[in-house]
Amino acid sequence: MIRRSVDVVVWLLAVFLGAALCSFITIYQPVLRVVYDALASFTVFVTHTGRFWNTAGPSVLNDYRHSLLALAAALSLAMLFGIPAGIIVGVRPNSRLSTVIRVMSALGTMTPSFLLALLLMIFFVLYVLPLTGIRFILLSSRASDLDPRRLLPIALTLAARPLAYITMVTATTMQEVLRHDYIRTAYSKGLSRRQVLLRHAWPNAVSTILSTLPAMLLFSISSLPIIEFVFNWPGVGQELLFRVVSSPAPNVANAALVSFLLASLGMTYVLVFLLVEAARDRLEPYRRQADGR
Repeated sequence: MIRRSVDVVVWLLAVFLGAALCSFITIYQPVLRVVYDALASFTVFVTHTGRFWNTAGPSVLNDYRHSLLALAAALSLAMLFGIPAGIIVGVRPNSRLSTVIRVMSALGTMTPSFLLALLLMIFFVLYVLPLTGIRFILLSSRASDLDPRRLLPIALTLAARPLAYITMVTATTMQEVLRHDYIRTAYSKGLSRRQVLLRHAWPNAVSTILSTLPAMLLFSISSLPIIEFVFNWPGVGQELLFRVVSSPAPNVANAALVSFLLASLGMTYVLVFLLVEAARDRLEPYRRQADGR
């Protein structure tokens, strides 16, 4: 337990320092002199981290809260629809519905997130709004963060690739699990398909399905800057885009803010990864029990 706690602290520290160093090096331009200036400024930042946090902390926490809300909503939607869809494909791979789901998953994987965001806006603004008179997409920052018209378009766009990914992983996992001998044994005992899926197949598949969560988070994080920019969502991605692309001049305070923003996303990924690993360790006894071992 102590060793794992030490590992967590080391991981988080490495993520934070790595993000900070990268932010300082990328904010400056051409090569050796730039690297020297960046490292010198980075040293200033490290020795005065508390002072910079006192200045930038409230802004970083506000941006992080918005991004965390969008990411949580996106991953929740992906799991809510992706897992049942994957089970359908895994259980009935040759059905028409399974074919439709596979095609939609392939499209979700190949379609760039920014293009999906633009298509979503065009559909609701140019077609749905004139027909119904209802605004389904709100871009005003004055609207409540929890207003579905404000949050849902962002969550849907960020959920597209994770949804496709977890659907295919779930389908593949279920197909493999259903080929095992203990599944045939369960059917021979007279259990219904529902009982077999709930008692034997699902406990053996859930661990693998759960392990997709860190990758799903990375998919959403990679799309975060452009999606938050398109929908005017005041999160970490939009702030990073503004700070890196439109920064007027290199300065330590700006680089410090960028490093805090990068570190917030990196630490989120590390914590999600560790939580998933802990959950998989807890699920192992249930998987063995489902196997009959």
